[in-house]
Order: sequence, then C-alpha cells, then structure tokens
Amino acid sequence: MAEGCWHRAFGFPHTEKIVMMDYTELTKAAQENGSPALEAVKLVYGQRNLDYGDPFQNFKEIAEIANAIKDRNDTNIYTSYNVCTVLRALKLARIKYNPTADSFADLCGYTDIQGRMAAEKMHKPSIEPSRSENDSQT
Repeated sequence: MAEGCWHRAFGFPHTEKIVMMDYTELTKAAQENGSPALEAVKLVYGQRNLDYGDPFQNFKEIAEIANAIKDRNDTNIYTSYNVCTVLRALKLARIKYNPTADSFADLCGYTDIQGRMAAEKMHKPSIEPSRSENDSQT
C-alpha cells in the first residue's frame, strides 16, 4: 500500500495530512486535540519519571513484590512485562465504567512502556529470574 494511503483502507478520515506532518506539527496537532497519547508522553517521560523513577526498574520492583506476596500455590513468575499487562487491564476495566482522559493517558503510558520492554525483550523470564533461580546461581 502506498505511503499516505493506509488511512483509506482502515477508514480513518483526514489522516493523510497527519502522515505527512513532521514531529513539531504532530505535537501541535496532538496538543490542539487534547491527545491522551501526548499527555502520556508528558507523564512517562516527565512527572511520573520524577515521582517514581525509571519505569523499567519500578515495574521490576512491583513484579518482585507480587512474587513475594502471591499465594504459595501460584506457580506463575511475575515480570515487569506482566505488570504492564495487568495495569493496562486495570485501565481498560476503569475506562469501561468511567472513560476519563486520565485513564486513557495512563493506558497510553503503560502501552508505551510495555512496547519498549518488548522491543528490548524485557519480558523474557530469563531477564527477571525467580528467587529460586537466583539462589541456585549463587
């Protein structure tokens, strides 16, 4: 499919102009339209990062806590990638009942982080071994 024409196939009106915009124009258009994705970028790379630190490290710590407090019969090993999946599910459930701009921005943010994890293959269990695997390596 020719570049700039994909919008016709998927039924998105008025996107040809967006496809041809540079970053500055896209940012301005996102601001003017109140894009939750732009708000997510501001949060993930701005205030949330200042408040909670690097999201990869923060989600790894959340996974470690989940592994520590889970039921002993639960054999799942939780990773930072799984944490993103759960948080995205949480936001989707909240959006179902109360679709706020904040929830959509958070959903975009979690998706951004999880996408970067996938790109770096952070979701592989070998990246975040279970406590028993750690103990056997020492």
